[in-house]
Amino acid sequence: MGQLYLLAGLPAHVKPPGDLVDAAKGLDKFYIPSRYPNAHPERTPMDYFTRGMRRAPSRGL
Repeated sequence: MGQLYLLAGLPAHVKPPGDLVDAAKGLDKFYIPSRYPNAHPERTPMDYFTRGMRRAPSRGL
């Protein structure tokens, strides 16, 4: 379950700011493929992600 999914589940009267939605979308790009080894069936997450990429999503949040 990604962050964007969680934001979508908020009550109708709660509207998250656009920058929070954008940040959630950015984090979702990293969440599943970096966490689950079978997200990339032909390789492992460490083959796709570097230390710099690991730190990138948290910048500006």
